[in-house]
Amino acid sequence: MGLFGKKYCDICGAEIGLLGNRKLENGNCCKTCAAKLSPWFDGRKHATVDQIKSQLEYRESNKKNVAKFEKTYEVPTDKYRFLFNSHLNTFMITSAKDSDLLEANPDVLTLAMIRTVSYDVPETKTEILKETKDFNGDIKRVSYSPKRYNYGYDFTINIKLDHPYFDEIEFKLNDLPVKFEGQNFAEGFEGDNDPRMADSDYANYMNAAKCIVDVLNGGKPQPYKKFEPNAAPAAAKPAEKMPVRDIAFNTAEDPVLKDNWITFILQYPEKNIYAEVPIQVSGTFGYSIADKEKYVAVKPSDAVILARFSTGLKNAISTETMNGQYGLPNELPAHADDLLASDSIKNLSKSLCQFMGIIIESLKIDKVTIKEDNRKQVAQLLGIITQDRASQDWTCPGCGNKNTGNFCSICGSKRP
Repeated sequence: MGLFGKKYCDICGAEIGLLGNRKLENGNCCKTCAAKLSPWFDGRKHATVDQIKSQLEYRESNKKNVAKFEKTYEVPTDKYRFLFNSHLNTFMITSAKDSDLLEANPDVLTLAMIRTVSYDVPETKTEILKETKDFNGDIKRVSYSPKRYNYGYDFTINIKLDHPYFDEIEFKLNDLPVKFEGQNFAEGFEGDNDPRMADSDYANYMNAAKCIVDVLNGGKPQPYKKFEPNAAPAAAKPAEKMPVRDIAFNTAEDPVLKDNWITFILQYPEKNIYAEVPIQVSGTFGYSIADKEKYVAVKPSDAVILARFSTGLKNAISTETMNGQYGLPNELPAHADDLLASDSIKNLSKSLCQFMGIIIESLKIDKVTIKEDNRKQVAQLLGIITQDRASQDWTCPGCGNKNTGNFCSICGSKRP
């Protein structure tokens, strides 16, 4: 036979057209016969003609099992449907509609075949960097504090089983990754306090995975409830908002921040001063429950809310002072309202509302403590800054206002 001579299927005998050959270990198979094989079978190239014929006989007999399959339980996903018959402990995994099941001929499997079954939630994590200028004016990309990430999650089911033609089934529940942007999912936010479970897509896939695995492990089928997509409350029925509640905070007592001090960037270009000052802060913040249903669903403890707030406050102080805001560390309490209005706290409040149904309403800073090892150096710098500020003060002869710039902030007169 020449290179381009006719080829015939060793299974059905039909002539194989151009690009229609599906190679076997010891022969050829047409694409029509190959399409009849189990979708979970991936060893065609290493299978013999006799093995393929045997599997097609099994696939033909499988149609009878599909025809009499009685669905008593279903878990739908983006592509596949998990169908279960609780009377015979049989199941199918298929993308076909009920009306197309006979044509699709999905494998009817039994729980007795299963050796192990599990679900996995693989995570992709990409850090978000920001551009900032150093003291020399050079632009560099640095991490946020605390770090921020973009996350993506997939949801897969893996079944290992004893079957004549395949020993593993793995399928994904979602078509596209579930994404979270600009977050930092620290350790400890699992189970009831996992903020990701407030996202309807994430919760739906997790619920589907657990329902499928429970059934395949021999458990009783649990009602599968699909949560509705996240949406703003309808205008006619706003979310119930609860009164503001105050929580005292002290970052020096935070399990994470007590050994990971907040960095206050002390900048005073007039005297070429740029210093990273480690501080701890204490005070109170108030939060309200903006979405009662979401809050009840997550049930966050005060400790969880306090931990999220403390890391958010650290990020806000570091970011805002890096941008030249808030002057000196001891002046920070006077800027509590400015911090509350900063993008960092707004993003924190948005995140807390999205995942826990709460929003930050107020902030009061009572005390700022400088790390003992740095106090002497910082005191020297503050002395230089205070002295220089005083030397630059001037009183407007027109209105008597005290100013530091070249023009009066009240009347606009030029500095004499």
